[in-house]
Amino acid sequence: MSGRVSRASIVGALLKKELKAYSRDTVYLLLTLVVLIAIPILFLFLPDTVDETLTLGVAPPVGALLEDAEEALRDLGATEEQLARLDEAALAEQQEGLRFVEFETGEDLRQVVAGELEAWRAADGALLLLEPGADGVPRGAERL
Repeated sequence: MSGRVSRASIVGALLKKELKAYSRDTVYLLLTLVVLIAIPILFLFLPDTVDETLTLGVAPPVGALLEDAEEALRDLGATEEQLARLDEAALAEQQEGLRFVEFETGEDLRQVVAGELEAWRAADGALLLLEPGADGVPRGAERL
């Protein structure tokens, strides 16, 4: 037996053997070449930025839900201090990546989800529900 064989020569021999076996199957060879060419081209068409904000519709408003739940929380043993902290928590405030839209009724929420109405946020923060394509959207209003 001759001297020591380096790891690089072992890896090279295995790689050569595998490439020879791989090149015998033309379907896999062609698919590999197509994918190696297609992936960089597809990356050219991907958008540079994405909107990562998730919009959640809530009906009735979170404040109304908390008011209805206070008595049940008291029955479960919640203290007044805990209830006060719950009132102070800004549960419906806009957070990074999450936006709450509070609807007065479940029917309003259903109509917006069904596309029967469009929800807009006016510049003063008021929620506007308008017919799709309706004129009269206030200046500075943002579609939700």
